[in-house]
Amino acid sequence: LHVRSRRQRQMCIRDSISFVKKIFNISILFNILLYIVIVILAEPVVLFLGGVQMLPAVIVIYILGFTVPILALGNIFGFQSLVAFGYVKEFAKVVVIAGVIYFTQLLSLWLTLGFTIISISIINVSTEILTTIYLFFLCKKRKLW
Repeated sequence: LHVRSRRQRQMCIRDSISFVKKIFNISILFNILLYIVIVILAEPVVLFLGGVQMLPAVIVIYILGFTVPILALGNIFGFQSLVAFGYVKEFAKVVVIAGVIYFTQLLSLWLTLGFTIISISIINVSTEILTTIYLFFLCKKRKLW
């Protein structure tokens, strides 16, 4: 059994956090570029695969494509930070809260305006944004960011 001093452990944690932040920067850049590609190619791909009658689907692709960079951020803050450093219970709470938020928004939509593919897509994006923000603040609170 290798026992590390408290100082060695803190240095290891600091190095790990630094590595996660580097991955974060690469991930953000890659996922923003991926979203730009989705925006550029959405209409031609929809036209090729579905024809002119499917063009209204492009707006849904734009909306849901926005989740790509948001999910990447959530992954970094959640799995790569909280879970990796032992905050599994906090992460599990966030997942449950996200589910409650999602279903609350769905219920509100159902009771007021009704469902459309665009409104459900927006709920998806808004839930991911709120979840990612909460994960970020948890990382700040635990001094992981």
